[in-house]
Amino acid sequence: MATLATRATTTVLAVAGDARLDATLDALDALRTIAEAHSGSVIDDGRVPLLVAFGSTYGAVTCAVALQQDTAGAVRTGVAVGEATVEGDRLSGPPLD
Repeated sequence: MATLATRATTTVLAVAGDARLDATLDALDALRTIAEAHSGSVIDDGRVPLLVAFGSTYGAVTCAVALQQDTAGAVRTGVAVGEATVEGDRLSGPPLD
């Protein structure tokens, strides 16, 4: 049986985890807003926290620069160029491999 001290520590860690989760979700919402402002289509595919498709390389690059500036480099951003295929609600193809 866990002691009171163990239970209290677990509770504090759970609260701290929830606070981090809320901050992460808020940050992802802000990143989605920036991506959509650069004509990106956010794809929620479960593979990465934020996958955005663009109709042009220019849109992708300007969005990546804006994301880096907005987050002071705290978010790792990558741009992959190539043709992607839409399969249901997922994208596939060389840029995603």
